[in-house]
Amino acid sequence: MELNNTTGLSNETWSSLEEEPAYQATMFLLKVVVPVLTFVGVAANVMVLIVLRRGAIQTDNLRFFLSILAVVDTVYLLSSGGRIWIRFTWDVEILHLGGTWSCAIGLFLIHLCTTLSAWLVVIVAWQRWYTLSRPFQRCCPVESASCGRLGLVGLVVVMVAINSYVFITVELKEFGTRKQCVSKTQYKDFVRKIVPYMMVVSYSLLPALLLLLMNCLLARVLYISRRSLVKSQDSTRSSGDCTDTENVRARYSHVTMMLLVLSASWLVLTMPHTVYRLNRMISKTSPSTTKEEAESGLLNTATYLPLYINHSINFFLYCALIKGFRREVRALGSTIACFCLSLLRPCRSRCCRGRRSKSATSSTSSGHCGPIRNNSQQLQQRAVGNVKMDSFAPLLCRHGPGGDRPHQHGQR
Repeated sequence: MELNNTTGLSNETWSSLEEEPAYQATMFLLKVVVPVLTFVGVAANVMVLIVLRRGAIQTDNLRFFLSILAVVDTVYLLSSGGRIWIRFTWDVEILHLGGTWSCAIGLFLIHLCTTLSAWLVVIVAWQRWYTLSRPFQRCCPVESASCGRLGLVGLVVVMVAINSYVFITVELKEFGTRKQCVSKTQYKDFVRKIVPYMMVVSYSLLPALLLLLMNCLLARVLYISRRSLVKSQDSTRSSGDCTDTENVRARYSHVTMMLLVLSASWLVLTMPHTVYRLNRMISKTSPSTTKEEAESGLLNTATYLPLYINHSINFFLYCALIKGFRREVRALGSTIACFCLSLLRPCRSRCCRGRRSKSATSSTSSGHCGPIRNNSQQLQQRAVGNVKMDSFAPLLCRHGPGGDRPHQHGQR
């Protein structure tokens, strides 16, 4: 699952491929496309964490798992794409800085994040289906945050146990003037014959089959929910609860649709790399010419690009499918824009004055723009003035418009 170690090409072979168009295209992908995807993905995942923290999703357990998924995706992008950017920008390989342990830790993080992200999507889809299909017989409801944390701990323990073979089988070796993370001599057969199948099953095949099953079940639940919504609209309108019922059902339908799209995007974006790895394991043929070697390296690198997109696309899916998430994103954007305007033009922007007028609702506040009077105090003064005018009204009616002497009958 590591990009540079699965190209099938040695360092000496790469040095003789500079004239091949496929090699040049591969370098362009590694130097430009992968760093751009990494930067966009990290920024998007940070935005997901901030917006979820602001309460874009009300369900505690779902918000917790989506936050963990954003953290895992960020770690994967930094440990894989960020490392590639550092390598091609400053000619520094992070995996080689600490010897064998740095190789083992770096590869372990990449493998752990890829498998953990896949199974997080599976667990979220399963919990959603289980909660919607059995609303009154739930042993682990979506709303329970403690149950979610317990499930996450169990999942992390299993994934760590599966990927811990890296610490035993990997070592750093020198090949002339270059270093490379390779498998130890006594574990070469295990790494070549067993590990690829284990990784394909744990990361691709088994999660893909479970997600296909969960997608079918979630689609069925969503279809039944929409039919029941259409049938119950007339009855709820007569009882006066139509608006609340429709809002609740719409919110659950939007979240369910988001999980469907999330799992479907995972299937589509991870499929090219899975097919490529299965083809390599079945064929077991190595390139014989320089052109074939360059094309093989280009194909392998190209299959990793959908993986980077898979770890970067969740923010855009949430914005497209969840109304509350879009609302919080707009509110966060307006807050950032107002802060920037206040830095550029203090006490002159409308945004600054609008925010301060809204914040001054309970007490008198003063800032750099001067004191702001409380609206409640103004209302009290108006009320007192109205009371005084009401108390003088009988006198005005009795004494006349002049108000300073009584009206005398018989005088002209």
